[in-house]
Amino acid sequence: MPNTYELVKDAPPAMRWEEYERNAVESWIDLIDSPQADDERSIHTFLEQNPAFIPGAFSFPTSGHGPVFGGVFTKPPLTGVGMRVPDFMWLATATDIIFPVFIEIETPAKQWFTETGQARAE
Repeated sequence: MPNTYELVKDAPPAMRWEEYERNAVESWIDLIDSPQADDERSIHTFLEQNPAFIPGAFSFPTSGHGPVFGGVFTKPPLTGVGMRVPDFMWLATATDIIFPVFIEIETPAKQWFTETGQARAE
């Protein structure tokens, strides 16, 4: 796979976290308030570019450890009985084990419940 980046000598310093957070939150709000919020691919692309928004990094109740190498996988194919492809996967850790945390995203525009309060089949 070809590089999608270029290392530059004397590059400017990295953006400060506070500036990134402000810009990213603004971009997220703009996205979910736009017609693109109906398109899961747009949400997925944003999360790929801003993985700090992906839930689940510290979701295992007994672990205070971050994901292995601080990384997240996008659309990892899971083979076995059939083929499943979650949107994202962290490799979480506890003291003596590594386990996957699968994340399936939905668009913010998708309705979770019917008018009677039942979970929607979709």
